[in-house]
Amino acid sequence: MTGQFLLARYVSNLERGETKNIGVIVWTKGAVASRFVAADSAEFIEDRENFERWVAYWQDLCAQPRIQVFNDPPATNKSARFLKALQSTQRGNYRLEPGGVVMDDVTPANINDATSFLFSRIVAPIPLEADAHAPTLTHRCLKFLQAAGVAALAGFTQRYEVTLQFPGFKQEIHCDFGFGKQKPAGLFNRVNPSKEDSVTLAAGKFQSIITQQLCERERCYSLYDSSELDNVPESTILFLRTFSVPLDIAAPDAVQGLAI
Repeated sequence: MTGQFLLARYVSNLERGETKNIGVIVWTKGAVASRFVAADSAEFIEDRENFERWVAYWQDLCAQPRIQVFNDPPATNKSARFLKALQSTQRGNYRLEPGGVVMDDVTPANINDATSFLFSRIVAPIPLEADAHAPTLTHRCLKFLQAAGVAALAGFTQRYEVTLQFPGFKQEIHCDFGFGKQKPAGLFNRVNPSKEDSVTLAAGKFQSIITQQLCERERCYSLYDSSELDNVPESTILFLRTFSVPLDIAAPDAVQGLAI
């Protein structure tokens, strides 16, 4: 069967029309699949929380067999009008543009594979050759948690979901790592102390989680790697300590800082 797709784009400068590809949405009769870049790896995004809301909104619509947007006629995933309905949701910096037709046959059985392929070709950043095999901070943090035995604890996962409760609605946010089955027993966010947005994003998530008493500050960890930095400002560490336990994974005694 023929598959069609939309290209999700973030317009960083509306006046200049400067865009970044952030995801793909693939349709074939009876099925829709999507894939987007992770908010914590999209350094060009100014408002990470707003980005996550848009992605969650689009993913929720893609999961529905039938949608109705505003006053437009309803559309089911058995019709290509489903993509038109999705396009009508675009606003401001967040756009959905026709990507074309998928060359290979796409069926409900292989639509996820087709989506991953398109994502790798037109959305995923191409690593610089010199850095292609360099471990990222995420990988270094995961290796540290594995060595410390945290990764073996019940419920451990990457992108650990935490649900925040607000009057009239709920909001899901994700920490880079976490464990605990019924509720979070330990949460971890990777942080680059030299980047203000990285610090404020991690601190903001932990502040919301602690305020709603979903996890204690002593079990919220900001993981950073001093071996990859020229300087770690003490003021930044003090700020992180307000909402978490800052932990330098390069320190020989880093494991001792885990209260698990």
